[in-house]
Parts: sequence; C-alpha cells; structure tokens
Amino acid sequence: MKIAFYGDSLTAGIPGVSYFNILRQRLPEHELLNFGQPDDTVLSLYQRIVEDDLLEPVDLAFVWIGTNDIPQELDGFVGLMRRLWRKFRSQNPGEFKEYYRALLELLTPYAPHLVTVSPLLNGEDLSNYRNRYLARLGQIVRDVSGEYAGVEYLDVRALFVERLAGRRPTQWQASVANTLRDTLLRTEEEIDERALERGLSLTLDGVHLNSVGARIVADAFEQVIERVAAARQHEA
Repeated sequence: MKIAFYGDSLTAGIPGVSYFNILRQRLPEHELLNFGQPDDTVLSLYQRIVEDDLLEPVDLAFVWIGTNDIPQELDGFVGLMRRLWRKFRSQNPGEFKEYYRALLELLTPYAPHLVTVSPLLNGEDLSNYRNRYLARLGQIVRDVSGEYAGVEYLDVRALFVERLAGRRPTQWQASVANTLRDTLLRTEEEIDERALERGLSLTLDGVHLNSVGARIVADAFEQVIERVAAARQHEA
C-alpha cells in the first residue's frame, strides 16, 4: 500500500525517536510517505498541504496534528519566527474544530481510509492545564472524525495515559532552547538517557518521543496498517 503520514515534529521524527523510521523498518512492503514538519498546527498543516501540493491518492493516510494548538502568546524571536513561518495556532476549541473539519474535507477525497490520531501530551503531568486542553482537543478530533465515512479515530493518547497512571508526575516542561539542543541527539541511547535525567517515562521532553513512546505509537499504527491491508486483500 501507499501510506501517507501528515503531522508535526512527532511525524517528522526530530527531536526524539522517530516512530516513522520504526514503521519503515518493520513494513518494507509498503510505500510510506512522511509529510511531517516541526511546529505545525492544524491550520499551518492545511496551508502546507495546499501550497506544497502534498495531495496525492494513497491507500491509507494518518493525520496526527493538534499538539501545537494550545493558545499562547509568544513574544520576541520565537513569536516573530512563528509568524514568519505562518505557524498560527487556533485560539479556542471552536476555531480548532473549524480548521480540523476543513483539513478532513481536504484529505478525505484522496484516501479511502483515513486515520485521525489524538493530540498527545505537553508534559507528562496529566493534570496540568496544557494536557487538560489537549484532552479537549482530542474529543473534538473524535467527534469531527465521526462525521465522515472512511475516517477512523485512533486514541494513542489513551495508551500513554494508561502507561503513566500511578506514576509520580515530573514537572519537566519542554522549552524552545531545550528542543533546539535536543535535535543534536541522534541515537536512541542518547535520547533515552536524556529522558531519564529529566524523570520522563515515555517522552524526551514531555512532547517528543523517547524509544518507549515511539514504539507505543509504532505498534498502534502498525496494527491499523495490518488490518487495512488484510481487508484489502480479502476484498481482492
């Protein structure tokens, strides 16, 4: 099958461990297309797909976006660069829902089976405001996905919440400076060691994946791919 992956830095695979590279090693019989870009939001992903002509017929597509759609005011260099790169965030859940529905309208004609993936984490403390907001966005993704035939919702966030249950939450929070430094980490061993130093279980910095988190995601995606491939063979 030809399979497209649309998303942000989690799909691009840097910083942290790339779930996409794990899938590419496991599934050499399929053509995997990586359309991830760091710092993308639901709106900037929509704009990038249109402007970079990333629409092409595929057998299966995954859309994993929303982690960067937490409203925040950024001043100085970071805010300037995000404006220049047009990485605009939805400012409230209603706006996010509108943009997400537009994204599905754009993609569904090109993929007979499209999988929408829940926004993940912003820190491993599930009680913080950012994670409560992402949980709300995940519900919106679930609801909007239910409006379309051929669209399946995959709640990867629930797998992470289950693994983090009962653990003492760390207050480590990703920053732009740390993220830039973390892009220099190349091996799984380096990434996992840095995560351990920060007291993190599934992520490198509360957002991007360490080897444990990447394999949770890869396993979940692989199960969907194998099920869709088997269904296609049965239909043939």
